[in-house]
Amino acid sequence: MLWALLWMLGLAIGSAPHRAPAGLDALPWARIGALTPLLLCGPSAGPCLFLIATPGAAYLHESSSRAADARRPRLECADTWSPSRRITRRCAARLRILSWPRPTASGWSAAAVIGAVTPDSTTGDGPSPGEAVMLRGRGAPPRLWERLDCVMDVSAPRQADVQDGFSMARFLRGRGLRWEGRVREDRETEPSADLLETIVSSGVQPTRRWMLDHFEAAYPRREGILLGSVLLGEKGAGLREIRSAFAALGLAHLFAVSGLHIGLVASILLALMVPLRPTPLMRWSVLGAALALYIVLTGMASSSVRAAGLAVVGLSGPLLGARIDSLRLLGLLFWASIVWQPDLGIDSGFRLSYLAAGGIVLVLRLTGPLLKGRGRAVRWLGGSFLVSLGAQWATLPELAAAFGWVNILAPLYNLAAVPLFGAAVTIAFVGMLVSPMRWIGDALAACAWAILRALEVGAARLCDSTLVEGLPAWDRGDLLLYLAGVGGMAACLGLAGRWAGRRRLGGVAACVLMGGAIFALLCREGRPDAMVVHQFDVGQGDCALFRFPDGGTVLVDTGDRWRSGGSPFQMSVVPWLRRHDITRVDAVVLTHHHADHDAAWRSVDAALEVGRWWAVTWRDSLASRLGPDAVVRAPAAGDTIRRGGDWILRCLYPIPGKALPDGENDRSIVLELDHGGKAVGLWMGDLETEGEEILLDSDLRPVQVLKAGHHGSRTSSSRPFLDACRPERVLISCGVENRHSHPSHGSFSAAGGTPVMMRTDIRGTLRLAWDGAGRLRAESARETRVHYDR
Repeated sequence: MLWALLWMLGLAIGSAPHRAPAGLDALPWARIGALTPLLLCGPSAGPCLFLIATPGAAYLHESSSRAADARRPRLECADTWSPSRRITRRCAARLRILSWPRPTASGWSAAAVIGAVTPDSTTGDGPSPGEAVMLRGRGAPPRLWERLDCVMDVSAPRQADVQDGFSMARFLRGRGLRWEGRVREDRETEPSADLLETIVSSGVQPTRRWMLDHFEAAYPRREGILLGSVLLGEKGAGLREIRSAFAALGLAHLFAVSGLHIGLVASILLALMVPLRPTPLMRWSVLGAALALYIVLTGMASSSVRAAGLAVVGLSGPLLGARIDSLRLLGLLFWASIVWQPDLGIDSGFRLSYLAAGGIVLVLRLTGPLLKGRGRAVRWLGGSFLVSLGAQWATLPELAAAFGWVNILAPLYNLAAVPLFGAAVTIAFVGMLVSPMRWIGDALAACAWAILRALEVGAARLCDSTLVEGLPAWDRGDLLLYLAGVGGMAACLGLAGRWAGRRRLGGVAACVLMGGAIFALLCREGRPDAMVVHQFDVGQGDCALFRFPDGGTVLVDTGDRWRSGGSPFQMSVVPWLRRHDITRVDAVVLTHHHADHDAAWRSVDAALEVGRWWAVTWRDSLASRLGPDAVVRAPAAGDTIRRGGDWILRCLYPIPGKALPDGENDRSIVLELDHGGKAVGLWMGDLETEGEEILLDSDLRPVQVLKAGHHGSRTSSSRPFLDACRPERVLISCGVENRHSHPSHGSFSAAGGTPVMMRTDIRGTLRLAWDGAGRLRAESARETRVHYDR
């Protein structure tokens, strides 16, 4: 039991969101560590090795991948004040498609491996043969395993926009994909089919198409999309809408083709084989062949490969006449995966699956004596709840690292949803197999539809009232607290299993109280510095959050919306707010009525409770759209937006009694951050030189920080204005390759010298923190290497 606990704790260390020292190449160590379990002969050596090697491989490989990622230049500029461009290489390549293409708004996307590339970039500056790429294209999508000759544009994936936020580079790296590519030109080649293409085109693809057509014909659109996703990994249009409600309840794992679905398929196959009285060899052979076909049908997703491997290896025990320990089996599969693809060590899905499996096994072993001798109903209900709770608790390190929130009622939701969902998927699968017998197939489809629709309705109603707790990124102290808590809770449960009566009840109560206290401490949001401002990276737009010492918040602008739907605010800022438990802001200031500043106001209204809205030129229109309960004001110079201790955020512009210029940019609200009577920052909206001339007639004071007007455009930040405010730092919020070629101002030199420049397109979200004495500390979400022409 002790070594099982040590193994789980070791894996938690390797998955925790701490940072390793840079410059360590972990790949050789990961491979060596992966091979050492094969050399073990003693039963006691396993736990010690897993305790050391599991976190070591994940920890070091995470460090090396981050270091390599930071060294790769992603952007290029003429100089430090010029617009940025994404470094893109155009090359001719021969590719092998590795996954079923997924439909996108503009075409399709699929993983592919490079067989040959011209020019050959073996120097590391570009893609090389053997590397994998996330490929996107238009027109008819290719098939799985199809060979494709094309001309493509290749670039390095994008890093995180906000600190501790989603990183496409890390997401793809965990799946072995180093590049993003876009097909520009297909090249005609002589048709030639190898064995892989023949198998897919003649057998696998028609089978997959038949299954998808069956779900589309037998079920309404929503349930058809859902079944295509959970059984075949199909990511069709409309899935995000269905999935969002389940995700809010902590049930997003139901949509991943993983252990649950592989287990259902294996159980159905084994049940169908019972009348044949199969031998262990027959069960192993049939199940292995069927699961191999199934993982190809799902597009070779790593989660389905892992789950299928676990099932096949688990059945090899009876075949060999041996009992296989579940944790040893998990360890063997873990290291086999690392040998096969070391980058899996940094994949969140990979970590979550092993943490959840380890937590389930551990909690069942610890609580087995507590449930022994109870009634069948109590054992089933208690065991199901403990399985859900163990998986939730064990995955906390990765949830804090990758997602930043947890639904505290997820174990209860899983208790009801997982059996019902499994039953619906099983009925749908059997109904598909017997679909030639129409009346039976239709009856089963109706049953599956009823269960799935009930789950959807329940999820939609519950997701608005769920208890979601933010999980701020952990430091080493949080990690030690978690590990100590797991050890203490395990000790309490182990002792309770040996005791009886009140002593047993006391041990269980101590475990519950300890777990609740530790969870509350891990979910706490540390007190911010005296004053913190986050200038979010929302592409070619503006969005900033002011957090005051007393906990108050003010949001300034919202950024733009995408033509395809959604917005950077919704995709990047809302998850950050959820991580930090920010559900309300005291005020939202919309500086002016341009889309790149206020188009995402509906996303703000949906995600946050807003105390007061501030707008100028479209105040009345905004008030009518928000509804009668909203408070909308038009600010003027001297108005206090919010005060928190010695910190005041006030309006400097528009100035009462002075007519506003005609242009919308020159009607922008200008905000000043004041500390103890000293101006420390100016946020300019899109104010241009005509508006600056009006502002210069007021009491404009020198500042530490200037958020440059109009995204660093030449039409703003005139020399007289810079001489008046003499900033020490200039923030520029702009997007990579924006169509306006911002920033275009050039150097922001003034009478006080040239300030330090910080740009969201290069450095991501910017964080400015002042302590109680007004000393400034500036940070950014990423340190991107940039290639400058001069």
